[in-house]
Amino acid sequence: MTIPPPSAALPPSVLVGPGVTSASAGPSREGLGWLLEDFRNQVPGITGAFLVPRDGLVLAAAGLSTDEADTAAAVAAALYSAGGAAGQITSPPAGDVQQIIVEHDTQTLILMNTPDQHHDAAAQAAEAGPGAAGSGAVVGCVLGVLVRPDAQTGLVSHGMTMLIESVARHMVTAARTASGAGAPAPAPSGDGAGLRSEGRGDEQ
Repeated sequence: MTIPPPSAALPPSVLVGPGVTSASAGPSREGLGWLLEDFRNQVPGITGAFLVPRDGLVLAAAGLSTDEADTAAAVAAALYSAGGAAGQITSPPAGDVQQIIVEHDTQTLILMNTPDQHHDAAAQAAEAGPGAAGSGAVVGCVLGVLVRPDAQTGLVSHGMTMLIESVARHMVTAARTASGAGAPAPAPSGDGAGLRSEGRGDEQ
């Protein structure tokens, strides 16, 4: 999966996190949007994809409206909380939730944990300082996709695993770039409420 240059406009179906514009998002957030959109286009059957931390705030989404992405984030947080409780049924506890699949009549939701062992991304983000805000966000996040009933869930799950690795590598690169720049990125403008869609216009 390749990421277009920062000067390229985000496609209308890509959302980046709260209060982020094309001028302030930087390569980290915009790159996440590109990765999700590329993944959605390459893997058959995927209608939407999103990346959220455990606090339920959307980092990036593709193929979803602002309201849909916010709802997806809240659902992912609730499902992972319930899944964690299910792991406490037996003793010793079953450990972290790795994957959740919810099948409906017309679509399937797949949630996958991004492993906490991506220490390189977290370390590089810490070294980069506040100018690389969000660069370590892949650590401990949830990747979610919505797929059609006819999609091959095994193929989708494999693609999600590969995407998580791509996101981790992207975070390391973004953190190193920000660290080498030696200056913090511009602060996001506005009150930061909700998601901002670059190039989306007012159709939603």
